[in-house]
This record gives sequence, structure tokens and C-alpha cells, in this order.
Amino acid sequence: NMNDIIKEKSKKIKSKINNNVKNTWFFINSPTGFFIILLIFVSTLSFFLGKLSIIYQYRNNQTQNIQIIKSQQKNNIEIVASKKGKVFHFPWCSGAQTIKEENKIYFKNKEEAIKKGYRLAKNCEDIK
Repeated sequence: NMNDIIKEKSKKIKSKINNNVKNTWFFINSPTGFFIILLIFVSTLSFFLGKLSIIYQYRNNQTQNIQIIKSQQKNNIEIVASKKGKVFHFPWCSGAQTIKEENKIYFKNKEEAIKKGYRLAKNCEDIK
């Protein structure tokens, strides 16, 4: 009978699954299994903590570099703008680096740029 064959196969599969689960559980509860799982957990955690510390150091260095540039150039700033646009950037802003050299216009200060019809880019931090 086909139903009996299916039931018998189903019982065998369930039995194999139960045995696999039991074997896995015994392995996890063994000292070796616990050590391996602990090792995987600690190595994964240390990897992500290392990655986070690199990201933190990079952001911290970027902030320090910006502060240094701002303090050095506070009285002698060259404003950068594009011939093709109507916004200006300070040298430390990302927009200043994206303008092609042949399209760059320089102003002595932001007041001069404003007089020429330019405005400060929204993603560029003004000097405090």
C-alpha cells in the first residue's frame, strides 16, 4: 500500500532528524562543542569591534583635519565655486573636491562670492 510506504519513509526521516538534533545537542553540550562555539562568537565579536574602531578613528581623524584646516585658513580662505553652478564651497567641503579644475572659480571670501550671486552649499559647514 502506498500510504504505508509513505508513513514508513516519513517515520525514518523524522527519526534521522531527531537523531541529528540529539547529536548536535550533545556536541554543543560537550566541552569541545562549547569551546568551538565560544571561539566563533569571540572571533566574530572581535572582528566587528575592530571594524568599529577603524571607522571611529577615520571619522575622528576627518573631524580633526577639518578643524585644523579651518583654523589655519580662517583669515585667509579661498572660496571655491563652479562656473556651471551657483553655490560655493569652503576648501574642506566635499563639493570643492568634485569640481573639475577647469570649472573652478575662486573668491577671497564668502562675502565676495555672495556679491557675485553664489550661495553656500547646503552640505558645507560654515565657519563659526
